[in-house]
Amino acid sequence: MSVTLYDISEKAGVSTATVSRVINDSPLVTEKTRQKVMKIIEELQYHPNPAARSLAGQTTQTLGVLFPDFDSGFYTEVLLGIDEEAARRNYHIMTGFSHGVEDEERLLRHYLFSRRIDALVVMNLTFSSDFLQEVAESARIPVILLDRPFDGPHMAGISMNNEQGAEKAMHHLVDTHGYRDICIIRGPFGNYDTEGRMCGILRAVEQLQLSIPSERIIDGDFTENSGFLAMDEMIRSGRTLPDAIFAMNDAMALGALSALSAAGIRVPEEVAIMGFDDIISARHMRLSTVKVPMREMGRYAAQAALQSVLEKETPVSRVVDLDLTIRSTCGCA
Repeated sequence: MSVTLYDISEKAGVSTATVSRVINDSPLVTEKTRQKVMKIIEELQYHPNPAARSLAGQTTQTLGVLFPDFDSGFYTEVLLGIDEEAARRNYHIMTGFSHGVEDEERLLRHYLFSRRIDALVVMNLTFSSDFLQEVAESARIPVILLDRPFDGPHMAGISMNNEQGAEKAMHHLVDTHGYRDICIIRGPFGNYDTEGRMCGILRAVEQLQLSIPSERIIDGDFTENSGFLAMDEMIRSGRTLPDAIFAMNDAMALGALSALSAAGIRVPEEVAIMGFDDIISARHMRLSTVKVPMREMGRYAAQAALQSVLEKETPVSRVVDLDLTIRSTCGCA
């Protein structure tokens, strides 16, 4: 539990205003009281400087950013967008990357209760929105989610229209190229993006009067390795290859592309591939994909966070529509 000025004042038997004066080295405090308060500050391991700034109504000029393991070009682009907007408003960013579920909560609490940041942007963490809302209200620091919609007193969500993007991709594969046998490489179960993209795929399947058997829906985890293993297993099994593969992110699509290449299977002549995100490496590999404006979403998140801090306004949520980036792996020239 984070130590507050109130905790110090209670133990010292003085007001929080007196504690603030001690922290700010005010001459209005007697030496005896100063020593008493400072002793308790040391005992409770309180870090006074950032808190003093907060108490004085000043900002730390710092925006916190918390992501899971930094293993994707997606996060690089989002982070650049956040940094660009923060710099425009004379803000710095403090970036952290979690390593597992337990580390997520430790980092989250550290960022919110250390009083070293004015607002926090989080992306793809495992916490529920309700839990994040509860912690944000307790810390009284705005939290911006960069993966799902949300509206609350201290929170907002910047999200992409996953359903629309997936639906567009399916229509392109079927309407433009006539592919009917399509294999889906899913993302992790329970993930917001995975579920939204699956909804878009199923909506397109109904519109196009397609059928996707369960064996054509393969589990992945958004990593390149999972895409490679999914495709490699299908090739080694001897099963008939699909007309096209729609991977729910570019990393898995590139992994599948590597497995096909290693097996001497031509893309798109024998199997077409569509991804989702449009990370930098997708451009180099000529991967057709659903384009997510990652840097723009990062800017929107920073704008919402700083709007809440600097203008004292409720942060505004936003859902970003998506378009396709058509290259060669889908069968287009």
